[in-house]
Amino acid sequence: MSSSESQNNCISLNGENYDGWALKMKAYLKKLKIWYTIDKTPELPTAVDIRAISNSWTLELYQFHWEEDAENAIDQITSYCDEARMEEVNILKTQKPDLTPRNLWDHFKTRYQKRDTAVYIKEWSRLINMRMTDENLSHEKMKQHVDLFNQLCDKINAMDKSIEKVFTTLFLLSMPKSYSSLIDVLTAQEGLTRETAIHRVLYKSERDSRNGSDTITAMVATSRNRPRKPNTKKCSHCQKPGHLEDDCWIKHPEKRPQQDTDSAPSKKKRLRVD
Repeated sequence: MSSSESQNNCISLNGENYDGWALKMKAYLKKLKIWYTIDKTPELPTAVDIRAISNSWTLELYQFHWEEDAENAIDQITSYCDEARMEEVNILKTQKPDLTPRNLWDHFKTRYQKRDTAVYIKEWSRLINMRMTDENLSHEKMKQHVDLFNQLCDKINAMDKSIEKVFTTLFLLSMPKSYSSLIDVLTAQEGLTRETAIHRVLYKSERDSRNGSDTITAMVATSRNRPRKPNTKKCSHCQKPGHLEDDCWIKHPEKRPQQDTDSAPSKKKRLRVD
């Protein structure tokens, strides 16, 4: 171990020790205040980026400092690699002259991070089997569903960056049937992201909650059990319940159904239509 490695608590990446190397390298780059070139500002900053940092800096000055810090970050990462990994960096620089610290970091992560297969399969299984139903649906339950969905996606994403595009589809498939119209609208959009889909779903959920749609199921169940209103009609001609005078067969025998008029009338026959 070199004196610089001992002083900075860093180790050289050798292809077998990525997890430990990445943890210490990240802490070291944060200490140097250049980790932002990998995390918060992985590309050459724009006017929008500088407004979020300071009103006193010009865009040209901010870009100048970023390019210096980005070059320093690449140098620091490279300096804590063995000869084989250093050669990889040189090849990447040749293939991509505008190589950024984020590009280099993602390259090493994709190539050398060890994936716990058991955990990977378990989290995928939990994610795929997430399904909401319309039973007792509420905005609070929707938020809990979204939180758990994002947690699982983040865990899987940390093990496999290339899988992000699948998450949006899985999220839409996890929605209850009452969200089918919204899903049709979302799937018609080009470039739909998981963040946009979640935002629209939570907006609908909150709006429905305010409009009282969370109680629709209970209302339907109550209406099914509600007793029917009794028939209060009463004929003013024959004084029999269940019909009005205009429908009375005694006063208007021509309105009696044909099959009954063919047979001899009987006092025991009903004289009204329910």
